[in-house]
Amino acid sequence: MKDFNISDAMEKILSGIFGVVGILAILVNLFIKGLSGENILDAAEGIAGLVVTIAVFLVAVKIFRKMKFEDFASKFEAYLQDWADQNKYLIDIESVGEERGKEKKRSYFMLIDHSNLVTAEEEASQTNKKKGAFLYLPLRDEMGELQERIEFRLNESTFKRQNKFKDVKEIVQKFAQRINDEFQRSLGIKAFQSKQDAYKVEVSLEDVPKTEKSAKLLVDMVEFVKTMVLALA
Repeated sequence: MKDFNISDAMEKILSGIFGVVGILAILVNLFIKGLSGENILDAAEGIAGLVVTIAVFLVAVKIFRKMKFEDFASKFEAYLQDWADQNKYLIDIESVGEERGKEKKRSYFMLIDHSNLVTAEEEASQTNKKKGAFLYLPLRDEMGELQERIEFRLNESTFKRQNKFKDVKEIVQKFAQRINDEFQRSLGIKAFQSKQDAYKVEVSLEDVPKTEKSAKLLVDMVEFVKTMVLALA
């Protein structure tokens, strides 16, 4: 069955249509009955009731979307853990279990020295070799709700040997462009350089269908970003 997904834009369009049609119906009925004081009061009450109904509809849709994203995020993280296990000589599979900073960020860390992926001397979670944050999972806002986005962090020391780009900020911009090129149409994501941190690629998940197929495809996107990191390192 096709996933039911209502975007913010669709919410506004549907609410506007319902509101206009409802108000027109009330006004037409008012003119048919006549502009008496009693009829005008009835019309005002009808419009007020319509406004309340639309407000309840919008709140219900937002709650429904948040509940769906919680389920979707759980599926995504389960598949992501499998991906991390497959990359255990590069990705610290235990780092995601620790909440860091005031925002209680959860993230996967990647070894700066990628040769361990080949030598397999020890798992990334067991080594003391230098690591850097790679992927930040969805954060919770002040209301405790998951924000529909993930973030990739690019570390300057990872790319110190490359000579294709003048700095990491330029690499971030290129990464965002390539993510959009490969996944925007199929997945509905929007990737862009973070305004708060120029070393981060933010990926909005708001328009991503909250399906199991999308959760798997999102992990493919993470693998794609990992490949780009290795290609430039």
